[in-house]
Amino acid sequence: MKKLVYVIYSIVFILALYYGYGRISNYINHANVISQIKEIGDDDFSIGNKDAKYHVSYFLDYSCDYCRQFNFTIKEFIKKYGDDVYITYYPLPWLGENSNNMAIGAVASAYEGRFFEANDKIFSSDKRFTDKDALELIKFFDIDPIKFYNYLEAEEKKQTILNNVKIAKSYKVEGIPTIVANGKPYALKELPNAEELMTIVKELYSN
Repeated sequence: MKKLVYVIYSIVFILALYYGYGRISNYINHANVISQIKEIGDDDFSIGNKDAKYHVSYFLDYSCDYCRQFNFTIKEFIKKYGDDVYITYYPLPWLGENSNNMAIGAVASAYEGRFFEANDKIFSSDKRFTDKDALELIKFFDIDPIKFYNYLEAEEKKQTILNNVKIAKSYKVEGIPTIVANGKPYALKELPNAEELMTIVKELYSN
């Protein structure tokens, strides 16, 4: 992530030269600004009924075509069983630079309360981003460049994506997409529909 932060910092510096540093200095790299950014946690990456019987962790990668297809199933699943389930998304950077950068953009969007909007936008697009594409990445997620930079600064402490990797390893997740229910991982080697997914979740809870 540090390489991407450097590129974004360069963009912010250019904006400072263009607009005048005095106009934006209050928004860049100051502890008081970082402290004002809202804390994010599992709830910002979760959907459904928090008090539901079935809690599901969903591990995905934004470069995974199978995860792209499964996104439609998850949306139907929530639509049909939203009162009975609570799903927390864990974006992973396992499939390379684009995966990491898309996950960074999704996490940055979570700071604005727009994670699921970003998630759907990613899976509806064929765009791919390297670390050199920072400006295009910012435009794609429709986040102010200075705010994007500050979100990444906040993430230096929060480490959401790194923690997602640690959580995945703790559950022995070996591939994506994988769901975890009742502490048990289930690799989705075949694409289930909403009803079949609910059956899988109930079986994980019953065993």
